[in-house]
This record gives sequence, C-alpha cells and structure tokens, in this order.
Amino acid sequence: MKTKQSAKLNMHQAVLDVMNGSEDIWGVVPQLKNIMQVFSENVKTIDQLKAEQGKDIKPLIDYKLEKRKELIDLSLPALNVLIVYGHDVKDKELLKKLNFSRNKLTKSKDLDLIEKCKLIYKTAHKFYMKSLETKEAEAENSIDIFGYGLNDKMLEDIEIAEKAFVEALSGLKSGIKNKTLVSQQITLILKENDKLIRNKIDLLISIFETSNPELFKKYTESRIIHKESVKKEEVKKGKKKKD
Repeated sequence: MKTKQSAKLNMHQAVLDVMNGSEDIWGVVPQLKNIMQVFSENVKTIDQLKAEQGKDIKPLIDYKLEKRKELIDLSLPALNVLIVYGHDVKDKELLKKLNFSRNKLTKSKDLDLIEKCKLIYKTAHKFYMKSLETKEAEAENSIDIFGYGLNDKMLEDIEIAEKAFVEALSGLKSGIKNKTLVSQQITLILKENDKLIRNKIDLLISIFETSNPELFKKYTESRIIHKESVKKEEVKKGKKKKD
C-alpha cells in the first residue's frame, strides 16, 4: 500500500475506533449513525482491497523472464542454421534480414523480441517447405537446408515458446494492471471517507465539544494521526534508501 494511502487509512481507522468506543454517546444523533455506517463499510472494503493490492507479482515476473529465455534459446538454433545457409548460398538479403545474435535478441524489448522470433520462424518455415519441395523433385545440385540441421521440431519449439512467452507477458501485464486498478479504487474510497469526515463527521461531532469534551478531544486527536504517520513513513523510506 502507498505511504499516503496507508497513512490516511490509519487515520480513518483511528477515527472509527474512537467512534466505535463511544457510540453510546454520539449514537443519539441518528444521522451521524447513518454516516458512520457508510464510513465503517468503506474502511472494511479497503481492508479487503489491501490484500489484493499486496499480492506479489514477482512470480509473474520470474515466469515471464523464464519464458523469454526459453524463446531465445529455442529460436537460436534455427537462426544459426539460416545464417550459415545464407553464407553458403550467398543470400545477402537473407543475412541482412536476420542480422541477429543472442546478444541482440537478449537486449531486445519484449515486443521486439516476439517480432524477431516470428521472423526467424517464418523464414525458417519458408526454407523448410522449399527444401521439402526440392527433395520431392529430387533436384540435382541444390543445397538442401535439411543438411544444415533444420527440422520440424525446431520450428515447433519456436512456435510453442513464442506462444508461452506471449501468454506470460500478458499475465504479467494483467497482474500489474489489476494492482493499479485496486490502488485507484482504494484512493477513491479514501477520498469518499475524507469528505464524510470533513463535511459531516467533523461538524456533527462538534455537538459534543462542551457536553462531552473527552469524546471531542479523542476524536480531534484521531484526526491528526494522518500527518504524523505520513512523516513517519517518509522518514522510514528515506532511511531505507540511504542504507
């Protein structure tokens, strides 16, 4: 949970604790009871959302990296075959199109990597099919790409690896998006409770400023926890960064 969100929630919880502990006093105001019911439900909802927001996406990141590496590892054999083949048949266009290496693939952004591996697959499949036709025609003096080690399993491996990587990438994006949406939802509910406090609870609780100064004092003190907790959290984060 973000520092400001956590601080605000702490303040809301402190307000709720004070109000719950003195309902026999302020409960004589029906409208305040209605307001506090909404306020309390909002706090409960945020507590539930916190669990969703706090979900660790590291497993999704690790899985994506694993599938990314597999895609590179399984695309390289076909790429290397095509490069050697291109040199032998002096196909400059082929060599220019597939001017990749493990280093270049590794440094590629995720979407760029997918496109490069698709190109490797598409090119390898094209030469694979062409060699099949040549073999069936028993053409003489033709250079068969099968002789360089290209086979159907290589193509199948690239296809499966690419699909797995795309799915892993999609899963990670969904995980990040979900955390963002939950965080936005928490912020909206916190704002709603802030408005209830400023525009309603603060005003109605003032009824008891003279008749029950102890309640009013406790309530007022619960309202300043927000600023104090923000400072404490920021100090903690500052220390961690220095360490």
